[in-house]
Amino acid sequence: MEIREEKILRYLENHKEEITEDLLCLVRAQSPSHHKPACDRCAGEIARLFTERVGARVTFFPQKEDGDQILLTIPGEDPEKKPVLVLCHYDTVWDIDALPIVREGDKLYGPGVFDMKGGIVLTLWAIRALQQTGSPLPGPVWVFCNSDEEIGSHVSKDKILELGGKSRAVLVAEPAEAVTGRLKTTRKGGAHYHIHIQGKAAHAGNDPKGGISAVEEMARQILALHAMTDLSVGTSVNVGVVSGGTRANIIADQAEMEIDVRYLTAAEGDRVEEKILALQPQLPGAKLAITGQRGMPPLEDTPENRALFEKARQAAQALDQQVEGSCVGGCSDGNLTSALGIPTLDGLGATGEGLHARHEHLYLNEYPNRIALFASLLLRV
Repeated sequence: MEIREEKILRYLENHKEEITEDLLCLVRAQSPSHHKPACDRCAGEIARLFTERVGARVTFFPQKEDGDQILLTIPGEDPEKKPVLVLCHYDTVWDIDALPIVREGDKLYGPGVFDMKGGIVLTLWAIRALQQTGSPLPGPVWVFCNSDEEIGSHVSKDKILELGGKSRAVLVAEPAEAVTGRLKTTRKGGAHYHIHIQGKAAHAGNDPKGGISAVEEMARQILALHAMTDLSVGTSVNVGVVSGGTRANIIADQAEMEIDVRYLTAAEGDRVEEKILALQPQLPGAKLAITGQRGMPPLEDTPENRALFEKARQAAQALDQQVEGSCVGGCSDGNLTSALGIPTLDGLGATGEGLHARHEHLYLNEYPNRIALFASLLLRV
C-alpha cells in the first residue's frame, strides 16, 4: 500500500463511528421522491454536513414541486482546472417510515442507506480524509445532489447536462453492484412506450363475429414485442402493464399496454424504437395508437470511460485492492453525462445489498475501504 493511501485509510478507520453517525443522520432524514418537505429537510442536512465537515460552498436551486437541488463546491489546488463533478441523489423509493433503521453487526439497514445516501456520505468523507491527511485535491470538486433521480431526473436533467459540460470527469457515487462490489462501467439505456388498441364491441355470445377483440389484438402484439428481445446484444423488451375490456360477455373494444425497453447502445435503441413504432394491427379492423420515447441514453463502453476506469484500477492498486467493472440494466444520471462524451464512471458508492428491496442494507465493514478508494481516485482524475 502506498504511504499516502495508507494515511487516508488509517484516518477513515479511526473515524468509523463518526462516519456512521453522519450516515445515520441522512438516513433518518427520510426523503421520498414525491415528498418535497421531507426532501428539503434532507437537503438541509446534506448542506450542513458538507459545510461543517469540508467547508463546501453551498448553492441551492429551489424547485416548486420537487426537493431543492444542491451544488456543493470544494476548491482544489489549481482553481483554473475544470472541476470533477460528483453526481449524487438523495431521494429514495421508500415512503416515510416504510422501513426501520436497524444496525445488525456490520450491516446497516434503512431507507436509502444503500441507494444512495451511503454514496453521499462516502463522497463527504473522502474529501474530508484528503483535507485532513495533507493530500490536496488537484482541482475543484463539484458535488451535485438532486431529488428526482428515482423518478427519471426530468427536472434536474438540464442542470446535470450543464454541469457535466463544464467538467473534466464525472464520478457517480451510486451504490456498487450488489454483493460483488463491482463498479458500473456500462449501463443500459431505457425507453417507455404506450400502445392503445381500438377494437369493436359486440355480444360475446350472440354476435362473436361482429366484434373485433382489442384484447386478442393485444395478446398478439405482446408476442411480437417480446420477440424483439435479444439478450445476446443486451436488449430486453417487456410488456409490464396491461388492461382491456369491461365485461366477460362483451368482446373488448379497448385495450392498453405499457412497454419497457432496455438497450446497451444508442444504435440498438434506434433499431428497437423503429420496430415498435412500425407495428401494425394483426386483426382486420383493429387500430393501434403508439406513443412514447427513449428516456435515459445508455452509458456506453467508450475510450474515455475506459481511461477513467483505468484510473480507478490504479487507485485501488495503491490501496492493495482490486476493482472490476460490470454492466447493469438500471439507469443513472451518469448515463446523461456519458452521452455528452464526458468521461464517466459509475458505482463508486457503498457496497451492500437490497437495492429497492425491503432488506436494503450497507456493509459497514467495507465502508472505509470504499471511501478510501474514492479519495484515491479523486487524486488521480
